[in-house]
Amino acid sequence: MREFADRMGPMKSASSEGQSSDDDDADLLLKWFENHGEDRTEPAGEILMSAGETPRWMARIDSGIAAVLDGDGAESHTLTVGDLFGELGLVGKRVRTATVQAVSRVSLKVLSYQTIDRFRGESLEQRSLFDQALSELIASRVPDPLGPDGGWVALVAHDQKKDQLEQLVCQYQQTLSNYKIVATRTTGSRLSSQCQLPVRKLVCSGPLGGDLEIGAMAARGQLEAVIFLRDGLSSHAHGSDIDALVRACEIAEVPCATNRATALMVLQSLPNGDSEGSSPC
Repeated sequence: MREFADRMGPMKSASSEGQSSDDDDADLLLKWFENHGEDRTEPAGEILMSAGETPRWMARIDSGIAAVLDGDGAESHTLTVGDLFGELGLVGKRVRTATVQAVSRVSLKVLSYQTIDRFRGESLEQRSLFDQALSELIASRVPDPLGPDGGWVALVAHDQKKDQLEQLVCQYQQTLSNYKIVATRTTGSRLSSQCQLPVRKLVCSGPLGGDLEIGAMAARGQLEAVIFLRDGLSSHAHGSDIDALVRACEIAEVPCATNRATALMVLQSLPNGDSEGSSPC
């Protein structure tokens, strides 16, 4: 069986190049599928997308059912009419992270990354609208064990900055205790033990997707602030995830501190924050 991805050739726009701007459309991503996507039909059992392959397109299901398979080939969840898949390559994923298989005969609308990049580049406004739509889509992919309420503060630090974050958190422990804290696993475990700060939610480490999970929370409007002390002197394999988190904060207008000086400003701006802080450690 030839895989669907192997048959993907250069895609052509389904509409003319002279089409009017999409800038003012709130459903920009869906409109691009309608106007510029390519129609495909695949039989039941066909592999639509394979984990490990190079991502070059995303798709929308127009009819039929598909299944997302885990690493053992077991079905983790289903995709039905209107569902999108294949978007993570747009935030820097170099390979597919999941396999999708047609359960029944499916009709798809397929949009190449090349087409998306072309239309994103037409204007700054259009790029911003698309990035917002993409953030919301990625947010919908992340299970939401945190509930719909706000009041969360995210704490993240690269290895070379963990000592610095620990000092800040200990200093402002009383202020931060008034919030629900989400942190990446290693950072959160350290802050909980060293600063006696209750950490309500631990996400995966950054290279394993934790930065994207926190970015999704920002896109949902769940975060009051993000403190992400970054090591600017080192390269990071998941740099695109880091950029996506910061971009999500920019779009959602969530305060995001990436160094000690801006972290102090954010902490002091939180209710009960003050210039001196409090240090129980």
